[in-house]
Amino acid sequence: MDADAEASGSSTHPPSAAFPSVSKQIQSLQSVSEAIHRDDYKLNSALRRANRAARRSERALLREGQALGWHPTQGGVKLLPKSAGDGVQAKQQRRMGIGAQSTSKEGQFT
Repeated sequence: MDADAEASGSSTHPPSAAFPSVSKQIQSLQSVSEAIHRDDYKLNSALRRANRAARRSERALLREGQALGWHPTQGGVKLLPKSAGDGVQAKQQRRMGIGAQSTSKEGQFT
């Protein structure tokens, strides 16, 4: 009867016993799946951390602009974050005399 059962494919043994490579493949797929989900959590955590930092810097720029009297909600100017090129461009403009403001007798900028 065992020969008939094996020939018909209706064995009483579980498939993992008959095919040890199948259980290894399943374990491998499970470990890959766990690694992917772990990476998702880490990526989400890093994204939330970056967004919190961006909101903090935006609030700091808003406070700095308000201290200068520039209120974006009242038609003022919104400050942008400083970049490495800002200092270089400012030096070039100072050398060329661009952006230098002087007041005339009427009190207007020239």
